[in-house]
Amino acid sequence: MNSTVIKERIKNLSLALENAQEKQVQILVNQEIEFLKSNYVITYARTALTLYRTAFPNIKKMFGITDDEQNKIEKQYKVKIAKQANNQVQIKDYKGMLATAENLLSSNKVIDVAAALLLLTGRRMAEIFCTAKFSHVTGNTVHFVGQLKKRENAAGYDILTLASFDKIQAAMLWLRNEIGVLDTAAANKRFEKTLSQSVYKHFSTHLCDCTAHDLRKAYATIIISLYKPKNRTEQAFISQYLGHSEDDLSTATIYQKYYI
Repeated sequence: MNSTVIKERIKNLSLALENAQEKQVQILVNQEIEFLKSNYVITYARTALTLYRTAFPNIKKMFGITDDEQNKIEKQYKVKIAKQANNQVQIKDYKGMLATAENLLSSNKVIDVAAALLLLTGRRMAEIFCTAKFSHVTGNTVHFVGQLKKRENAAGYDILTLASFDKIQAAMLWLRNEIGVLDTAAANKRFEKTLSQSVYKHFSTHLCDCTAHDLRKAYATIIISLYKPKNRTEQAFISQYLGHSEDDLSTATIYQKYYI
C-alpha cells in the first residue's frame, strides 16, 4: 500500500466533501472504497480505510468493508496459521544469530544497526526508526513506550531484550542521531527495501529466506526458549511481550513460525 497516494487522496476527498450534500457524500465515499478495492488486495484496502476513518471521524462508519470481505480475510488468516503450524522452520544456531546481531550494533551502517535492533528487541521497523523509547528496569527487562499498532498503551509495557540495555540504548541513540526525526511513512519509504536486504544478508543462514518481520517472530521463539515459565502457554507469553491484547491469544499464533 502506497501511503503517499492514500494521504493525497484523503486530502482531495476532504476538499471535495466541504460543500457536498448528504447523497453526494455517500457517492464520494463509495468511490474511494472502490478505488482501494480495485487497486489493493482486500487486507491492504482494510488497512487504508483506517486512515480514512481517522481523517473523517464524523463519517467514519462509512469507511468499511463488507461482512463477506471480512469473513474472507479471517478465513485466509486461519489457513495461513494452519499451514505455518504444520511447517515450522528451525532457527539454526540461535546463539550465533544473537552474536551476529550484537556485532551489528556497532556497525557504521544505519540499516545494519536497525536489523540488529529488530531481532534483539522484537520491535517493528517503524518503531525502531520513529517511536520506540526504552528505559532499563532490571537485567534484560526493559520498559518500552511507542507501540504503533492498535493496542497502543501510552504508558508502555515491559519487554525482554536479547542483549544488554546499555548496548541497545547506545545503538538506538546513534541510529536516531544519524537519521534525524522521521514519521513512519518517511521511514518506510526510505528504509524498507534496504532493511530487507540487510536482514537477508545477515540472518538468512539462520532463518532461511527471511524478512524484517520474521526477526520479530524469531525474537518471540528465542524468548520462549530462554525465559518462558513452565506454567504459562507460549501464546500468553508471546502476547505479553509483543504487546497483544490479553484476551487475544490467537494473534500470537502467527508468530510461532520458528522452533529451536
